[in-house]
Amino acid sequence: MSSQDNEQVPFLEAPPIEEEDTRQAIDEAQDRVRRAFGKVLKAARTSRSMSQQSLADSAGADRSYLSMLERGLQQPTLAMLLRISKALSTEPEKLVTATLERLEAEDASASAPQADRQAA
Repeated sequence: MSSQDNEQVPFLEAPPIEEEDTRQAIDEAQDRVRRAFGKVLKAARTSRSMSQQSLADSAGADRSYLSMLERGLQQPTLAMLLRISKALSTEPEKLVTATLERLEAEDASASAPQADRQAA
């Protein structure tokens, strides 16, 4: 590629992303997903009038582990997601879809104030 080509594609001149910045961005994204899943899990459990203990017993998990899931401090393995889904009498994809929808709603509400400020 010639230097003239670089002038036509300005993003090629962008500074390299630092490895630490990348790790931090990944960690922040994982935290967001864990917190969103935790809110979805708690809503699914409480909508069925289940206690953490009853869900834990049905899913074969420890109650403190479910508490950590709901608070976004842990993320479930695929096997645990399947067991929790079965204990909640729902499909695992419903929990995943609800988590994605929550993340999209958070993104939309976070960008709305920026759009309002730019329009002003």
